[in-house]
Amino acid sequence: MDRRRYVMMTSLLLIVLYNLDAVNSDQVEKQLIEDIMMNYSKLERPIPNHLDTLVVNIKFTLQQIVDVDERNQIITTNAWLDLKWKDYRWRWNKTEYGNITKIRIPYIHMWTPDILLYNSADKNFDPTTHSPIVIDHNGNCLYVPPGIFKSTCKIDVSNFPFDEQQCTLKFGVWSYNGNQVDLQLQPGGGIDATEYIESGEWHLMDLKAKRNTHKYKCCPEYYVDVTFTVTLRRRTMFFIINLVVPCILNSILTLLTFVLPAGAAEKVTLAITVLLAQIVFMLLIMETMPPTSDAIPLISKYFACSLVTVCASVAGTVLVLSFYYASPLIDGRMSPSMRSFFLVHAPKLLRMNPYIPKVLTAAETKPSTNQAKRKSVKPNVVARCLDRKIIQPKQDTRIYPKVKAREKYHDVFFDALNAVDGKSPYKVRPMTNGSTGNTKSHLISNHGQNHHLITTRVRLESNENNEDSQKNNSHHRIKDTYFDIEDVSVILKEPNERQKDIERQQSTSTDNHVTKIPCSCKDRSKALRKFISDENSTLDEILSDLRRINKRKEEDELFGEISLEWQYASRVLDKILLWVFILFVVVATLSTLFAVPNLEHVFM
Repeated sequence: MDRRRYVMMTSLLLIVLYNLDAVNSDQVEKQLIEDIMMNYSKLERPIPNHLDTLVVNIKFTLQQIVDVDERNQIITTNAWLDLKWKDYRWRWNKTEYGNITKIRIPYIHMWTPDILLYNSADKNFDPTTHSPIVIDHNGNCLYVPPGIFKSTCKIDVSNFPFDEQQCTLKFGVWSYNGNQVDLQLQPGGGIDATEYIESGEWHLMDLKAKRNTHKYKCCPEYYVDVTFTVTLRRRTMFFIINLVVPCILNSILTLLTFVLPAGAAEKVTLAITVLLAQIVFMLLIMETMPPTSDAIPLISKYFACSLVTVCASVAGTVLVLSFYYASPLIDGRMSPSMRSFFLVHAPKLLRMNPYIPKVLTAAETKPSTNQAKRKSVKPNVVARCLDRKIIQPKQDTRIYPKVKAREKYHDVFFDALNAVDGKSPYKVRPMTNGSTGNTKSHLISNHGQNHHLITTRVRLESNENNEDSQKNNSHHRIKDTYFDIEDVSVILKEPNERQKDIERQQSTSTDNHVTKIPCSCKDRSKALRKFISDENSTLDEILSDLRRINKRKEEDELFGEISLEWQYASRVLDKILLWVFILFVVVATLSTLFAVPNLEHVFM
């Protein structure tokens, strides 16, 4: 029991002694602060003489580049300021106050220099966090306010995305002039980047500080500020992969529009698709760049060249298609100079297969024989018809109904052909009078074809009428002339009917005889003239149709030749535009690449 009491008393004594020591320590620091603050005013500059100048040393410690907003031209940095000055009223003898060498006084209880960021873009203007001030027994004050500083920065986009930016942070005493508070850089340059955290977008190239003095129009005194300059270089790999390479590939796709044949239906579609893709990339650049007219970004220049290239490719594609689908009726033939260039000289320069024209039609090389005037068939080819003897089989009205219907037509038709140009393929042979009795009408079947050869003996006796002889007072002898006219007529019959005709012809071939058909010379001559006139009109229509068909065929061949020339010219134009655009794309790409400053650091 006594032992337990002893332990409790010992523990209580130790607690009391500890509390007494703590109270004693707090009392010393409290006494120190009360003694200093007794006659202290934070509204007063900490100098013994008001004519003296208080020196404030500043150092800028950079932690991180948070963001560079090119569009709004704002740079955001994480940093803190290191401010030092001397306050003579905060001095004490450390031996009198329990060897206390440093104390910390809240910001609101002390005088501090009103240092602000002149080019601040923050709505609060003063973004610092006011930390306590550390004071030692010699009166040296240390004030380190951290903050996220948003400052304006003039962004130079002329070399974007291969650019370097210099942004400044201008700090100065706002209400005291240089004679009252002199802002100086701390020894060592006033900058510190040992704790800097690397940015994924920007590479820190340099950090420097400079003290400046300015006289403003408002005040005769000069004011002091310290400007910290941060030099940054953009890391370009992101933009190369996501902007530059797609733009180059898009330009290559532009070249493919001239490789695609003109006959392909997707030629214009490909060109317009590439144009739309180029516009999308331009919109991405516009969203990134500030709306300024001071400078044009380097990548915007390249994109503009690419856009011009794509637009020109669309126009070139339309021109190529207009060549390919040129109409001979509307566009006609190419001029001699165009034909010489597109069909002769350009293919040689481009090492293309030469153009081999088709054999030109007769209508193009020489005047057509069809253009010559055909002699009209005159009705007086046969002056007078004295008699017509038709050698026919006895049963011709029963066996040859179709032959009789066409016999009259063929006789005069081929006589008319002979009278027109003398080039009829049907032969007319004069025969003697003694041969009439030996003539036979026969029907030949030509190897199963529906062609039948009809031989007709016609005796045309030319005699002079008594009335005509009285009028003309002349006598003429009667001349009997016999002509053997071979005519090929197409008579379509059934096979069994054709076989029966052949058998009947063979059985009655020996019974053919000459039948005389007397006729009046005057009436027959008039009827014959009328018949020849009608047949002449029919022949004119047939020949006109033949000429029209021949002319149409010649025109089709000529139009095909002209269309082929236009299509070959479109292919040549495709090749020309392909090489022109290749040259333009290569020159634009190399010019942009060599315009990049510090090219060796692009891929860093």
